[in-house]
Amino acid sequence: MIIIAQSCHLIVEPLKAPDGFTVTAKTSTSVTASWQLPPEDDRNGVIAGFKLFYMKSGFSKSQTVEDINSGSTLTKDVTGLEKYTEYQFQVLAYTSVGDGPKSSVKSERTEEDSKKCLLKMISMKSKYGLEMLRHLQKDWVD
Repeated sequence: MIIIAQSCHLIVEPLKAPDGFTVTAKTSTSVTASWQLPPEDDRNGVIAGFKLFYMKSGFSKSQTVEDINSGSTLTKDVTGLEKYTEYQFQVLAYTSVGDGPKSSVKSERTEEDSKKCLLKMISMKSKYGLEMLRHLQKDWVD
């Protein structure tokens, strides 16, 4: 007598969003989003990739979606953003069957323009700040 054991494993979309989702401003026009895989018991198969959603805060009709076609890529640099502007971000994981739920919303503001920051620092921290500020403003053209 031959006994053949069969295993039935149903593959569906992930039950939970990626863990540890964070967004950090890097420059005046870029941020880095990072996350971890969803909990193993909630993946429901092999994670094929992620989708990163973002939009300017207050502009709900103009959402951008970045498709990350790798289940092992856990960061994404988002570039070309507006200076000193707040954005809202969400991420989800997907399998070959479909998308899992989106993460909670994370908000992050891009940094101020580096020239403006430098000018602010000089004017506030240096006893010769105003003199240096006047000199630098002549040299820098926006």
